[in-house]
Amino acid sequence: MTNSVWQRAERRTRRLPQNPNLEQLKNQAKDVLKAHKSGDESCCDVLRFLAQFADKSRQQILAARITLQEAQHALALSYDWGDWAMMVETVLMCEGKSSDNPDGISEFIRKMLMEAIKTGASHVYFEPYQLNYRVRYKIDGELYTVATPPVELGPRLAEQIKRNASMDLDENKQPAEAVYELPLSRTKSIHIKVETFPIASGEKINLSFRDPAAVTLGFEKLGLEPPQIKALRSALGNRRGMVLVTGPRANGKTVTIYTAINELNTPALEIASVEAPVEIHLEGVNQYSVQRDDIPGYEEGIRISLLQEPDVLMISELKTSVSAALAVEASNAGQFVIATLQSDSARDALTRLRALAIPADDLARAVKLIVNQHLLRRLCTHCRIEVDDAKPELLAAGYPESALEPGFKLFAPAGCDKCHSGYKGRIGVFELLEVTDNLSRLIAGDGDAADIEAAQLATGNLRQSALLHLRSGITSLEEVRRLMD
Repeated sequence: MTNSVWQRAERRTRRLPQNPNLEQLKNQAKDVLKAHKSGDESCCDVLRFLAQFADKSRQQILAARITLQEAQHALALSYDWGDWAMMVETVLMCEGKSSDNPDGISEFIRKMLMEAIKTGASHVYFEPYQLNYRVRYKIDGELYTVATPPVELGPRLAEQIKRNASMDLDENKQPAEAVYELPLSRTKSIHIKVETFPIASGEKINLSFRDPAAVTLGFEKLGLEPPQIKALRSALGNRRGMVLVTGPRANGKTVTIYTAINELNTPALEIASVEAPVEIHLEGVNQYSVQRDDIPGYEEGIRISLLQEPDVLMISELKTSVSAALAVEASNAGQFVIATLQSDSARDALTRLRALAIPADDLARAVKLIVNQHLLRRLCTHCRIEVDDAKPELLAAGYPESALEPGFKLFAPAGCDKCHSGYKGRIGVFELLEVTDNLSRLIAGDGDAADIEAAQLATGNLRQSALLHLRSGITSLEEVRRLMD
């Protein structure tokens, strides 16, 4: 897939006709090719959607050679589609002539999902509106429109996705969620989390991918630095109190907490989890799954799991005062708890728990380590460019001169056919707050934020972690600025 697909939102695209006709579209592609061969500049606005012509003049476009397949691909992009084959499949659905399925809906959804996985998308959004319908991918935290099926197909798309996930087809007035497996080959599959939301114009559906293999990669692949890994493994090895994995929503907490549980997962330990819902199945872990909006069921699941007296209890999120109180109580009673919590920083996690009515002295005794994480986009190694005289920019960004070693190289995004606007993939930046005896006394005594921050161990804050990724050429200064702003 070319880079132009993910940048075409910057250009003017068109919607497919309300009743698209395949022969009409084929003829349009032929007309583009015919206009190009005759030197007619009217074809240039369509052909400029191709990556090789994105920054070319009309004269350069007309001087180049193109094929019918390229004209078809450019036409599909101009209609805001990922490629010609996807657009043709939708047109066939509308005509009731899809070759692989009586109405083509199932095959269209599979193609959209397989293309999303191929391009590294983390989410796929199916979004109905009054006058149009769109499908978007989230790639490295950025959204890209990849398809605009006729709005009439919206209910059928929603029904098929819900059928794939074994969801209640009659329930379309309340949010719902489920997880199912999509086979990729004989030996590999990927977990897809489905979330449905009723909106004014229909049912919006969010799909997110969870690769079970991701939790076996280890902490190094997540972006943790060696001192941070040592502190985290020490806390996991002690198996007492509570370890919190915190950060904003959709910043990798799920993979981190599963990775931690995977490291502990041995026959010598009894491990249980309460999740809303289970996103990755782990052999050897007793996983209790509830719906996201079933708060009473979620809290009851924690109570039931604690009665089983597990050595380790994983709680997917401390979302209520009851779930937080149960986790803290269990930690102080001798059980080891790992949980996630939404907060912008490690320090703010303590404030969040206090806001959930957890007494300061209970909190001070329970929490042993807080891991806070954010995600930065990785620079594409195929096209990144070195920034000349980077020192002034780094100083202006707040980095001390002492941190800028001789030979420090700064890189910036460029963009090529192997990436998305100069970036490909994401990496975590972490800060760890280890609750030492001194810090525990500060928390118990309602110490202020400045005191707590000053007590943080030298296992790295977000700025230091980001600087290490900058120094390694993994990310760009603009990404770091976006994180710190």
